[in-house]
Amino acid sequence: MAVKLRRPVLLGGIGLSFSLWFLQSIHDSVAQLSEIGVLGAVALGTGFWFFQQKTSKAIEFSADSSPIDRETVEVAIAQAERIINQLESEADNPESCTQLRQHVAQLTTELDRQEIQLAVTGGKGVGKTSLIQVLESTWMPQQQQSLRLKETPPLFVSTDTDVEAEAVTKEIACGSDLVLLSLRVI
Repeated sequence: MAVKLRRPVLLGGIGLSFSLWFLQSIHDSVAQLSEIGVLGAVALGTGFWFFQQKTSKAIEFSADSSPIDRETVEVAIAQAERIINQLESEADNPESCTQLRQHVAQLTTELDRQEIQLAVTGGKGVGKTSLIQVLESTWMPQQQQSLRLKETPPLFVSTDTDVEAEAVTKEIACGSDLVLLSLRVI
C-alpha cells in the first residue's frame, strides 16, 4: 500500500511559490494595509475554503444512507469470517482470534431475533414517559419487529441514590439495542 506524495508536494511547492511571488508583487501597492492585512486575507480565504470542503463531505455522507437488507449483512459477515481466517493463518497465536469468532457467531444469531429493545433515558422531568407513550401509540404499530421500550431512572440527580440509579441506567442501556436520550431544550 504505497502512498504517492509527488503530486501534493509538487502542487504545494507551486502554490507556495505563487503565493510568495503574489505577496512580493502586491507588497508595494498595498503598503498601507500592512503585511498583517494581506496575511489576514489569505488566512480568511484558506479558512473559507476548508469550511466549504467539510460541508461538501458532510453532504456526500448523508446522501448515501440507503436501507440495509439481510443479504448485505450476510455478505459483510462472510467477509469478516474470511478476514478472521486470514488473521488466524498469519498470527503467531491463533487462539487470539477466538473472541472475534465469538462476536461473528453472535452477529449471526442476532439476525434472526424478532424483538428489539429500546431504552429511553434522560434527566428528571424531561419527557421520557411522554416519549414512550407517543412511540407506543404511533410508531410501534407500524414496525415489523416486536419492540420493547424501557425507561431508565432519571439522570443528573444529586441524591444519595445517584450511584445506584447510574448503575441501573447503565445496565438497562447496555442490554438495549438502541438508547434514546430525552433532553429538555431551554
